[in-house]
Amino acid sequence: MKFVFADFETYYDKTYTLKKMTPAEYILDQRFEAIMLNVIEDMEPPRIIDGPDIPAYLATLDPLDTATVTFNALFDNAILAWRYNFVPAQMFDCMNMVRALHGYELRRFSLEAVAQHFGLPPKLKTIDKVIGLHRDKIKERGLWDEMCQYCEDDNKKCATIFWKLIPEFPITEWKVMDLVIRATVEPKFQADDDLLQQHYDHIIVEKQRLLDEAQAEKKELMSAAKFTLRLQELGVMVEYKTSSTGRLIPAFAKTDKFMTDLLEHDDPRVQVLAMARLGHKSTIMETRVKRYLDISRLPWPNYCRGNIPMPLRYGAAHTHRLGGDWKMNPQNLPK
Repeated sequence: MKFVFADFETYYDKTYTLKKMTPAEYILDQRFEAIMLNVIEDMEPPRIIDGPDIPAYLATLDPLDTATVTFNALFDNAILAWRYNFVPAQMFDCMNMVRALHGYELRRFSLEAVAQHFGLPPKLKTIDKVIGLHRDKIKERGLWDEMCQYCEDDNKKCATIFWKLIPEFPITEWKVMDLVIRATVEPKFQADDDLLQQHYDHIIVEKQRLLDEAQAEKKELMSAAKFTLRLQELGVMVEYKTSSTGRLIPAFAKTDKFMTDLLEHDDPRVQVLAMARLGHKSTIMETRVKRYLDISRLPWPNYCRGNIPMPLRYGAAHTHRLGGDWKMNPQNLPK
């Protein structure tokens, strides 16, 4: 099997960025542009594939006899699959190999942090110069060669780290890692858009009902100081606790006994007020359902239309348990 190390460089700007979007939203957006791809086949020298030439290059590879190695498979392999319909027989994620084998030594797992840990040269900074620049503008401004060097350097670092780690990485885990990546790259999880929308609408209506019953505005509930004043107006003496930083703060967490007691207070106005605060403070279900809906409605390629990715992080915990990614962990979905 041929090992192909791959690293994409793609267009981004201040609003169209992975800092503000999930990889699925970013990759399937109409603004997406693959500027270049650096590849290293086995131990051969690295090569730059210009953006428009990527489909022709991939056509030279046999996916059934190819193993890809990337530093963030949930990004690079998703591009290969969703934009170019290329899914290799085996996928490795170098970043998560580091997490699994050396997680106890590192706090961060960026390529920059990992390279420093293994004594490799510092990561180049060219990417900061091309924000908001499409491929043609990068060439016009004379940054193409520097961008190629940046992309090649990242991929060479990934390859160096991989060859260093692969002797330590149990062959029995190769398939496990591949399956974890494949849950995103070749999604099988079916989303019922109508049911998700009904549930989301119900959450919004229920939150508004709580506001109406409490005769309060959202900002009154979300602010500890304003919520304290509302309780005091109803004759409630607010209890305090010591925070992790040593400050005295109101005991307004959903697990605080004071807060749970308010739900059974003799004054129904206090009960409603407490219920409204807890309902608006707990946004995880609202944001999760909205994220699932947004991702489900992206312009997915035909092979996975109707399904949504289940992004999981291989070796996330020191126990080697999987972790969630993209803020949509399918491992702790409530019934």
